[in-house]
Amino acid sequence: MNDLLKKQLLLITLILAQLFVNSMSVASDYEKIFPEQVYFISSSFGMLMNLLFAVCSLYLITEVIRLTKQEQQINQLQKQAHQNEKLSTIIKTIKHDINNQVTVIDGMYQLGKLKEAREYTKNLANDLDWVAKVLEIDHPEIASLIINKVNEANQIGIITFVEVECTCKNKLRAPINNVTRVMGNLIDNAIYALKHQQGFEKELCIRICENHDFLKVEIENSGEIDKDIQSKIFEQGFTTKGNEGSGLGLYIVKNLVDSMGGSLNLFSQDNTTKFTVKF
Repeated sequence: MNDLLKKQLLLITLILAQLFVNSMSVASDYEKIFPEQVYFISSSFGMLMNLLFAVCSLYLITEVIRLTKQEQQINQLQKQAHQNEKLSTIIKTIKHDINNQVTVIDGMYQLGKLKEAREYTKNLANDLDWVAKVLEIDHPEIASLIINKVNEANQIGIITFVEVECTCKNKLRAPINNVTRVMGNLIDNAIYALKHQQGFEKELCIRICENHDFLKVEIENSGEIDKDIQSKIFEQGFTTKGNEGSGLGLYIVKNLVDSMGGSLNLFSQDNTTKFTVKF
C-alpha cells in the first residue's frame, strides 16, 4: 500500500471519528448519560478532540495533495521514459535497415552495376526523407506505428508513400492510444485489401496534416469498395474478409472517432479508396 493510499484511509478514519464525536455532543439525552461534572469534562474533551481532528485533517489533506502531485509527476516521467524507449527502438530499426541497404549498394558497385547502384541510392535517399519527417512527429507512438506498418507493407510488395506535413505537437487533443488504434485498424484494412487484389499496381499512402483546429489523417490505397456495401462498412459484424474477419475493425474505428468528437469519411471510386479522419 503506497503512502498516498495510507493517508487517504487515515483521513477518512479521522473524519468518521469526528462525525461520531459530533453526534455524541448533540445527542438530546447527552445530559442524562453523564452527570454534570462528567458532562463538563466530556464536553471539553470533545472540543479538544475536534481541534485535534481539524489539525490532523488539515495536515493529511495537505499531504494527500502533495503526494497526488508527486504521483502525477512520476507517471509523467514514466510515460516520457516509455516514449524514449519506443523512439530508441525506432532508431535501432532504421539503423539496421540502413546497414542492410548499404550492403546492397556496396555489392552493386563491386559487381560494376553503377547505374543500378545510383538509382538504388536515390530511392534510399527518398526513403530516408520520409523517415526523417516521421521522426519529427511529437508522438513516438504514431511514428513507430507508421514505420512498422510501412515495413510490413513493403515486405509483401506494396508501394508505400508517407506524407507528413506537421509534428502533431499542438493539434492532437485526442488520447494517443485511441489515435493509434484508429490509424492501425485503417492501415491494416488497406494492407489486407491490397494483399488480396490483383491486376494493378498496389499502392498505399499515409498522410498526416493540419486542418484548421484539427489533425487530419488520410489512409489511401489503390482499388475500390463496391458501392452497394459502402453504406454497411461501419456496421457491427459486417466484413468482406470471410472467416478471416470479425466485422469489428471499422465498427470500432467509427465508435472511437465519434467518442473523440472527430469525423470519419470514406471516398471510394476511380480505383482509389481513401479514409479521412479528423481528430
